[in-house]
Amino acid sequence: MSDLSPKAQEAARAGRLIDAIKIVRAETGMDLKDSKDAVEAFLKTHPPVKTVSSAVQRGDSRQTLKTLIILVLLVTAAVALLFKFELL
Repeated sequence: MSDLSPKAQEAARAGRLIDAIKIVRAETGMDLKDSKDAVEAFLKTHPPVKTVSSAVQRGDSRQTLKTLIILVLLVTAAVALLFKFELL
């Protein structure tokens, strides 16, 4: 069976293979092996969609936070030096 329902296709392409297999089993009554084979056959012709993982997103936000902290520290140091030399 290469024609999966849209719900099963969405799960398979999102990398949720177990969910896709469960959906195929529930909708068709196939056994576990046949359902797994159907999902795998679908994925051979329809590769999974690559998404940005939450770990990568957290890494980006941490880098942004580090950059912001460094910028604040530099500005604070510059203002402190200006006060020290009575330029402000």
